Amino acid sequence: MSTRQLAKLLNAQEANVSSRLQELVKLGFVKDEGWSRLEGRNLKLYSLNVNAFSLEFLPQGYRLRFKRVQATQLESSHFFTGDFEPPDINFEFIGRKIELQRLSKGHSVLLWRIAGSGKTTLVSRFVQTLELPVFWHRIKETDSFFFVANKFALFCLSSAVAYHSNL
Repeated sequence: MSTRQLAKLLNAQEANVSSRLQELVKLGFVKDEGWSRLEGRNLKLYSLNVNAFSLEFLPQGYRLRFKRVQATQLESSHFFTGDFEPPDINFEFIGRKIELQRLSKGHSVLLWRIAGSGKTTLVSRFVQTLELPVFWHRIKETDSFFFVANKFALFCLSSAVAYHSNL
């Protein structure tokens, strides 16, 4: 099945399907088999690289355990709520002082601009000035409400654990 066919099946954009497949390759779930010419078309081939997996929800995040196709033991990946923090901005940018001031005055802010205008950088810089834990999530079209709500619940739980451990 091509990424185009998979995108149609999932009712998603082909670019999003391709990026998700690359994420699965990085995690070890899928193996990138390279390019192949099939019926006059160039296709990127992938194969499943896992024959067993389990998912544990923990107070500080979640743990994914999986067994690769030819492995003899389970491997483990940990995803903690700290992985959901905004990117670090380690440089000064010019001409955004007014926007930063506007962000600091609002309780809730919707920032809407064209791609590449620096929205993520601006908000990341603003978040660095706060002394509160901040939930950060970059929404993708394949994210479900349940996924985001669960991620937010894990964040709240980890924030509460951190707060009580500092008392």
